[in-house]
Amino acid sequence: MARNLVNDFESLGYTVWFDQELSGGQAWWDHILAMIRDCDVFVFLLDSNALNSTACKQEFGYADDLGKPILPVLVAEGVSTNLLPPELSRLQFVDYRKHDRNTAFSLARALASIPPAKPLPNPLPSPPEAPVSYLGNLTRKIDTASALSYEEQSALMVDLRRSLRDPEAGNDARTLLKKLRNRRDLFAAIAEEIDDSLGSPRQASSVPPRTSVPESPLKVDIPQQTVTPRAPSATQIMTRRERLLGALVGAALGAVGAIAIALPLIGYRGDDLIIGAVFAGIGGAIAGAISATDKRVIATALAGLALGFIIWVIADSDQRYRIVRATFLGAPLGAILGSLLGALIKRKKA
Repeated sequence: MARNLVNDFESLGYTVWFDQELSGGQAWWDHILAMIRDCDVFVFLLDSNALNSTACKQEFGYADDLGKPILPVLVAEGVSTNLLPPELSRLQFVDYRKHDRNTAFSLARALASIPPAKPLPNPLPSPPEAPVSYLGNLTRKIDTASALSYEEQSALMVDLRRSLRDPEAGNDARTLLKKLRNRRDLFAAIAEEIDDSLGSPRQASSVPPRTSVPESPLKVDIPQQTVTPRAPSATQIMTRRERLLGALVGAALGAVGAIAIALPLIGYRGDDLIIGAVFAGIGGAIAGAISATDKRVIATALAGLALGFIIWVIADSDQRYRIVRATFLGAPLGAILGSLLGALIKRKKA
C-alpha cells in the first residue's frame, strides 16, 4: 500500500522519500531525522503497524515538534479513528483504503490545501534517540555460558513476554524464547511459562530435574519492577491431601500384601500374622506418604516392600521365625527403599 501511495504522489508531481530504502543503525536514524527537517509535508500512514511502532511514533513526534505540516493517510482496515493519539486525532486524514479515482482526487485536494511549511524553529528541538532494540541485551544474557539464577530467568521471561506483543519485535522475541528454552540450567517453572507463551506442548522431560522447584513468577507485566518469587521446599511440591491419601493407600496395600504373602507360608498364627500386617502397613504408609498417589510410584514402593520381605526370608537362617522377622523388618525396610525410588520417579516426571 505504501508503494501505491508513493506512485500516486509522484503522479501528482511531488517528490517522495520514505525510509524503507535504508538499513538500521545510528546513521539510518540520523538520515531519517534530516529528511524530516527538510520535508515540506510529513505523511503518516495510519495502520496498526505504524501506530504501534516506536520508530514511527518518534518520527511523527519529531515532525510535530518541528511544526511540519502533517497529513495522516488511512491505509488499512481495523484502525479506529476514535482511538488515535490526540496529536493525530486533531488532524484531518485521507481515507486511502480504496485505491480508486475518488481516492486520488481526495489525496490531491488534501495536498493542495496544506499550508506551506514554516521555517524551522531556532533552536531546533532535541532529536529523539535511535530506537535501538533492547532485545540485543537480552540476547547476550541468554547466550551467556554462566548459570542463570531463577530471578534472572524470571526477569528475562517478563521482558520477552512483553516483547511478544510488539509487532516489530514479536518474531525476534519468539526466537529468544526458544533459545532460552534450550538452556541446560532452565528451571521447570520457567520452561512451562515459555511453552505457554509460545503455545507449544510442554516437554518437561527435556528440562533437567532440580532439587527444588520454585513457584511460577507473577504473570503481570509491571514495567521497571522486579518480581522476586519464593522458592518452595521439596515437600511443598505435593499437597498434604495427596500425601495423606498416599499414606492411607500404602498402609492398606502394605498390610494386605504382607498377609497375602505370609499366610500361605506360615498359616494363621494369630498375633504373629496381625503384628506382621501392622509392620508392613506402617512401611506401606511411609511409602505412600513419600510417593503420594501416583499409581506408578505406589507400585514401585510396594514392589520394594515385597522385595524386602523376600530378601529377609532368604537371608534368615532360623526356619521357625524367618517369615515373622521378614514381615517385621524386611517389609518396612523394602517399602522405605521402594518409596524413595518412587519419589525419585515422581520428581523426574514433574
